[in-house]
Amino acid sequence: MAVIVKYASDKDPMTMFDNRAEAEAYDARLEQQENLAELLELAAKDTGVTLPTESAHQLATALVEKHGERLLEIVRGKKPRQTTARNPAAASTE
Repeated sequence: MAVIVKYASDKDPMTMFDNRAEAEAYDARLEQQENLAELLELAAKDTGVTLPTESAHQLATALVEKHGERLLEIVRGKKPRQTTARNPAAASTE
């Protein structure tokens, strides 16, 4: 009988991984999302904007998962990358 080792996420025990590095990376990403969500809620409160907790978490998740590299560039003060226009017609009118 073979033994199969699975690694569970500390922050989401129902999520299993085949190796420890993947589990730790997943936990780190969840931690980043939580920290960013708290920051978004605090910033909203400071400016008098209503931002429900669920919305803050959804924004944080999108930023970390889809725009993490760009977010790091902004935080580190790097110049924005040249991006291609999504709508070529709109780019030509600028």
